[in-house]
Amino acid sequence: MTTQTIGLQPTIVPPDTTLQQAVMGQVRSLIEEHIQNQPRALQKRIGPSEIGEPCTHCLAAKLAGWEKNDTVAWLPFIGTAVHAYLEDLFTSINTEEAAKGRGETFWCERKVNVGQIAGVDIWGSTDLYLPNQIGTARTGMTVDWKIVGANTLDRVCRDHEPSLKYVVQAHLYAKGWNEAGHKTSHVCVYFMPRNAMSLDDGYIWVDEYRPQIAQAALERANRLATNIAALETISIEARDEWIRGLDREPGCWDCKKYADWNTQPDGTPDLNKII
Repeated sequence: MTTQTIGLQPTIVPPDTTLQQAVMGQVRSLIEEHIQNQPRALQKRIGPSEIGEPCTHCLAAKLAGWEKNDTVAWLPFIGTAVHAYLEDLFTSINTEEAAKGRGETFWCERKVNVGQIAGVDIWGSTDLYLPNQIGTARTGMTVDWKIVGANTLDRVCRDHEPSLKYVVQAHLYAKGWNEAGHKTSHVCVYFMPRNAMSLDDGYIWVDEYRPQIAQAALERANRLATNIAALETISIEARDEWIRGLDREPGCWDCKKYADWNTQPDGTPDLNKII
């Protein structure tokens, strides 16, 4: 559609909008500054969503506190915005139910302790917790929202299971709820399509709670943390050289965000990644 469609002649000389483009550049900067200062963006300590990281190198780098060279996280921000909307939605439903004398059906963004790494408690917020599965059970279920692109959805639909990272996160939350005294029998990850027109293109994955998944992931992270602490008693350089030599998951996106992406374990340039 052009201006000719509504009976106008096309502009021969485009207007000078240099000033307006500069103004909108400032608007963009404000948006990006806000995104970079979101709690999720500022989080330094490892959280439940990262404990199941399949890339050993990146999990160790996170545990060691390495800085990531992140760009402005627009796609995660879309997810954050959807999370906020859904929290408001289910909170408002609780308010309506309370006015009718009913208890809370939906628990939103409540924190639980999922375990310890190197003696430090790891806390995380469950997107949605259903204490009695909307009145259908005597046990609870955790729900994690994932707003994802077509490639992730295609992979989940094909495999009928999320990636290890998401599976571990779900079971860690269930571990936390059980240990807090709320019997939790099931976990759910709801994959919502970021680029589709309908939730019909989403995927709901549900599993029975399996404590061994959460436990194995915590044990793996603790083994890495123990090695990191031991190497730090020698030097930071010794620690970092060890991390650089750890196995990397094929196709890992986070590997490229660390400063050692183009280097070998000894810190010298890796020509295979530069050329």
